[in-house]
Amino acid sequence: MEAILECARPQETKFADNVREMRVGLDAGCLNREHIRGMGKYVASMMAQFPASQPIHWDLFGQRPDLPMHHPPMDNVSVHRFTMRGSRFNTWLQIGLPRAARKQNVDILHCTSTDAPWWQPIPTVVTIHDIIPWLRSNDPHDQMAGSVYQNQLLPRVFRKCAAIITISENSRSDIVSMWPELIDKLHVITHGIDQHYLDYTPTHSDQLSRLGIIQPYFLYLGGDAPRKRLEWALQVFEATTGINPHAQLVVCGLPESNRKQFLERLAPAIRGRVMLLPFVPEEAMPELYASAAAVLYPTLYEGFGLPALEAQAVGTPILFSDVGSLGELIGPGSIVLPVEDFEAWKTAAGRCLEQRGEHPEPIDEARQWARQFSWARSAERHSDVYQLAIGQSR
Repeated sequence: MEAILECARPQETKFADNVREMRVGLDAGCLNREHIRGMGKYVASMMAQFPASQPIHWDLFGQRPDLPMHHPPMDNVSVHRFTMRGSRFNTWLQIGLPRAARKQNVDILHCTSTDAPWWQPIPTVVTIHDIIPWLRSNDPHDQMAGSVYQNQLLPRVFRKCAAIITISENSRSDIVSMWPELIDKLHVITHGIDQHYLDYTPTHSDQLSRLGIIQPYFLYLGGDAPRKRLEWALQVFEATTGINPHAQLVVCGLPESNRKQFLERLAPAIRGRVMLLPFVPEEAMPELYASAAAVLYPTLYEGFGLPALEAQAVGTPILFSDVGSLGELIGPGSIVLPVEDFEAWKTAAGRCLEQRGEHPEPIDEARQWARQFSWARSAERHSDVYQLAIGQSR
């Protein structure tokens, strides 16, 4: 096993005699990639907001030495990236990660992406975001779907963990329905909203024009996973052509490899009005949300649903259905529609296009509502779970 240590391990900081520095190892694959979204935002935001009352050192473990490790600019972070043979048997997670964590003398290992090792030489916490891996058990393109590893080993791994975090009450309910024996280990810790969404004020930058975006436009986020229903969003957008034939649909998250084929199958009437964006930096997202007539989010299931929160944090209406955890994110900017009622979706989208047009005004009540979702509160709850797990092991 080749390990790459990217920052020197700092000397242990001395605090009051009754406060001990906690060393937390993170399975940081969601940070060890070219760009981070979703799970990576969760981990980075939680780290950045960790309570100052708890001195901590983070050890981040990744298996991609060729890619950066994104993390908040803090001195109390060490990065370890290494590779291992045996990807078929997931040896990096099952052997390499716990061995590396033990070598660094971490107090607790937090596996952040719905997976964890069987071998747990130190107390282990896992975040199970949702049960999507088990819902897609019949997906022929998913090599893990329906596997012995997923259906037999992982549930046993979860039982061994010192604690389990999940991100919504709906995910908690789904997890308990599958594995009732986990109920006493489960802790619901919801995501927060980044401050730059709450602080956003409309600007006159040329950022949108540089990307080729012309108002008015609808915004779609989610890529081309079947449950995200990009095709549904396209049909709703096409149905609003009579209201404004110049409106655009701006699509985020579509993989580069799928773009050519996607564009070729678009209906001629909308082909020139569908904009596929490259990766958009996180600091640019509030303006992208805020300048949209509405966000189309026709997903069939989410463990949390950050776009529903981010759109409302800048005051933009978002169209979605009360599925999965999204029922917990219904705020003043939500337009909740039946999953299969196309007429309702078309009518709601058309109304947003007529009312908001090229100069959308933020929904102030939605912005205020979004403030209840706090990364600082999420980080405090993570600290509580870490200390509980460490205490139980002792």
